[in-house]
Order: sequence, then structure tokens, then C-alpha cells
Amino acid sequence: MKAREGRMLMGVVMVALVLVLAGCHGDRVADEGGFLWPWRGDASITFARDTGRARDIYTIKADGSDEMNLTNSETADIMPLWSPDHEKIAFVSYRNGRWQICVMNRDGSECVNVSNATMHATDQAWSPDSQKLAYQVGTYGNFDIWTVNADGTDRKNLTNNDRKPQITPAWSPDGTQIAYQSYIEGEGYFIYTMDADGSNVSAPLVRSQGGDCGPKWRPDGQKITYAYGWSAFNFDVYEINPDGTGEKNLTNRNYGWKFEWRPDGQQFCFQSHHPGTYQVFVTMSDGSARQQLTKVFANNTHPRWSPDARKIVFESDRDGNKEIYVLDLDTSLVTNLTQNPATDQTPDW
Repeated sequence: MKAREGRMLMGVVMVALVLVLAGCHGDRVADEGGFLWPWRGDASITFARDTGRARDIYTIKADGSDEMNLTNSETADIMPLWSPDHEKIAFVSYRNGRWQICVMNRDGSECVNVSNATMHATDQAWSPDSQKLAYQVGTYGNFDIWTVNADGTDRKNLTNNDRKPQITPAWSPDGTQIAYQSYIEGEGYFIYTMDADGSNVSAPLVRSQGGDCGPKWRPDGQKITYAYGWSAFNFDVYEINPDGTGEKNLTNRNYGWKFEWRPDGQQFCFQSHHPGTYQVFVTMSDGSARQQLTKVFANNTHPRWSPDARKIVFESDRDGNKEIYVLDLDTSLVTNLTQNPATDQTPDW
């Protein structure tokens, strides 16, 4: 298997971090602009592995060492997501005939079914303070947005509408609002916002795509971004103000999808099918200075930033099956972390 991809991106996306002793704040460090990076030392990557017989949640370090199976269960465990403080992992698990949201410690201990729903619970999103989760519960097109504490207490149905799907919740950076998608009969999906307790629901802000093209807040909270498309592979990343004004196409027919903001909001990465296979791109926050980071003829998807924004993790089938790869933005080197015959996917850092 290929372990590395040569120097093919010289000079692109150089993340200039000046880490000074005076800028230290516990486990966070400030750059020369004053932004506090959520750096967590040797923060591990979490991902899901499907062997065909089992689906479990793993962690692995960025150099490929210390791979660990955290769930090791007979259930199907998928879609892991680190809490912002990197102390817990929320994931989706098939239990008692339905998908549920579970939370465990970073070492796999103290796993709790926090949703405990009577229907499928999916699409979990952590609150910025790592204390709560928002998620969707429902089936056959009828979904509601719920919240729950990370220990499984205080479950609340925020939307409580049994006639249409309310899906893909996303917390605002200050934790006071949740953006989500809701379906209007005969018109399609639209993005809405509401307060974190379910009050003050906005008017529909803008038409959206549904599914996993849902909203994400820019890290400064000033914009809501989302993907919208006109055919199976033709998507772009858009932004709007939280009041629905100022819509702007950020990728302009570069077919952007599955995007992720850099922690300081200066750039975002995304996957695009524009070259014929899925490739990973990065662009400035306004859509300028777009760079293609992967150029191997394969599907390179699900990009996520490292906490210090020096690397990007993604999944790729370039070696015949899906593996977890890391791209070092300083050196342009790509490393296959997992090198396993199983299907490794949906990494989060």
C-alpha cells in the first residue's frame, strides 16, 4: 500500500502559527492574532471500522500508532464525533432494533445510550461547551430535533412536530442557537434557526438540500454555511447571515460538499466531485484562493481539520479499500494511518 504521497502541493495552505509562551491558556495556545487554538497535544483521531462482521469505533494517533478498538461490541457502531473538549466521543449505535446516540469516554469506558429513543436517533451535534448534544429522532420522514445532557439526563423535544422532518441540528458557536433543516410540503427543505431551548423559531431562511448538506455555523457565528445542489454530484457551499440575508456562493460550481471550517474560521475544506472523482480542496473563508489538496485518481472524502489546523484527515479508497489518511499541510505529505483490509471511514479529529 502507498504510505505517502510525494511533494505535490509546495507552497499551498501554509498555516502560520506563532506559538508564544505568553499566549498559553491551559491546553490552548494563542497565535499572533490572538485566536485561541483548541490544541490538545497528541489528540487522537476517531473513526469507524467495518470488517463485514463487526462495525466498531476506534481511535488512532496521527502517526498511525496506538490504534485502539473502543467499542468492540456485537452492535453496529458508526459516525463517531469528538466532544469539543476531546474528553468524550458521541456515536450512533444500533441497539434494540433502532439507531441510538451513545456517549463514551475517550478510552471507551462508561458508554451511555443518551437518546434511549423509541425511534431512530441520528445526526448528533455537540454543544460548544461539551455539555449537551442535539440530534434528530424519528422515522419514515417524520423527525424532530432533541437535546440531551452528555450523561443522558434532561432529554427535550425542541420541535415536537409529527408532520414533517426536522433534521441536521448545528449549534451556534456561543451555544445559544441551533440551526437545522425543515421540510415544507411541495417546496422542499429550508434552513431555520431557533434558540437552544426550542423557542424563537425563525421564518425559513433559505432553501437547502436536505440530508447531510445541512447547516454549519462559521466559527465566529456571523454566518451560516450549507451545501446546495442541482443534481447528484453538483453541489456548492453557500453562506447566509443568520437573518437569511446576504446569500453567497462560496465555491461557484466547484461542486463543494461535506465541508468543514478551520477552527479560526479563516478557511474551510471540502470534498468535490468536479475532477471526476472526489477530491479534497481548501479555500479561504470568502471562497478565494481555492487549492486542490489531493490529486490521486480515487475517492478522497470526509475531510476534517486537526485541532491546530496543520493537518487534514480524510478517508480514501486509493489503495483499493477505504482507509484513513492524514495530509500534512506544512510538508504536503500524505500518510495512510490504518492500512487495514477492513473499511475505515468517517474520521473525526
